[in-house]
Amino acid sequence: MKNLTALSITTAILCGIWTVLSPSLGLLGWAGFAGCTAFFAAGGKFEGFKSAIITNLSGVFWVTKLLQQI
Repeated sequence: MKNLTALSITTAILCGIWTVLSPSLGLLGWAGFAGCTAFFAAGGKFEGFKSAIITNLSGVFWVTKLLQQI
């Protein structure tokens, strides 16, 4: 199996688990899905982790700023 195929299957499984479990934990399903997908899309290793954290925190910042204006 090619690495990209294995990465795609892993992403699908983890995002599916997150989507099922997040409502019962009181968490946003779409936010975890986006974060998980960003991590794997960025390579899935430490560099991917750093990139996903930076982009997700940037998104949180901008949404917070936007909601303060409403």
